Amino acid sequence: GRQQQQGGGRARGGRPRRRSRCHRPSGSRAPPLLPARSARSQPRRPAPLPAAPAGPRQREQRRRRRPSACAGRPSSAMGQKGSSVNSLKRKHIKELMIQTHFTAEEIETLYAHFRSIASSQTDDGYIDRDEFREAIGLAESLFVDRLFQLFDENNDGVINFQEFICGLSILSIRGTLEEKMLFSFRIYDFDSDNKISNAELTSMLKTSLLENGVQFTPAQIELIIRSTFEEADANGDGYIEFDEYKRIVQDHPSILSNMTLDLPRILEHRLELAKQQQQHAAAGSSASISSKRMSVQSRG
Repeated sequence: GRQQQQGGGRARGGRPRRRSRCHRPSGSRAPPLLPARSARSQPRRPAPLPAAPAGPRQREQRRRRRPSACAGRPSSAMGQKGSSVNSLKRKHIKELMIQTHFTAEEIETLYAHFRSIASSQTDDGYIDRDEFREAIGLAESLFVDRLFQLFDENNDGVINFQEFICGLSILSIRGTLEEKMLFSFRIYDFDSDNKISNAELTSMLKTSLLENGVQFTPAQIELIIRSTFEEADANGDGYIEFDEYKRIVQDHPSILSNMTLDLPRILEHRLELAKQQQQHAAAGSSASISSKRMSVQSRG
């Protein structure tokens, strides 16, 4: 019996021994549960159906969700704390020429302008809120706060050069109508929900009236707000969306009157002030040298 079991692997009576399902020879691998499929035998996934063409409203929403070309792309030489960089690298200038409406010479001039503003109170390579307010020459107001918040794209409480020049590009005379409309719309849209509420428009209107010294009664302000919504809120949902805002701006272009800055005049004024400061510094140093020479001569 043993010889039969050892030699032929048969049990008593000549019947073949049945192996256990869990038994496998030592050193052998268990067969896979499923046979491996070749690349050809695998079923192909159905091709995705073509997306339906987006309408004007969907295209506008996608465009508005897309980050700004200037946002979120800080460069190493553009606004680091403690930065003492006096000039921009050629690569950075080329990038900004693509992202903004400025030439290379204008970008270099604006960088010098930025550095003078950023160092007016604290020389940290950034423009804080007080430095920004003094630079644009406006008093404390909600409008100044909103302007600063829109320039400060990454919401870190300061403006670096990237944010500075991109904001100026929109407000410059070369800024497109679409850019200016979206920028002005965002001024009213406090909570960034892509629509202007009654409360947001009321707050900004009261601030504008106060800054211009115009006295309106609460009833008059409410009447202005109501008539504005009756004209702008086409779908009657109680909000002014960007498409509705664009139609209002086209009918009343004066809404964008504050959305264009005379940058050449501002830069000329800034350069003139810089020249005067250099002349005063040079005069002071020459006077100091002359006084030292006179004191030496008197001692001799």
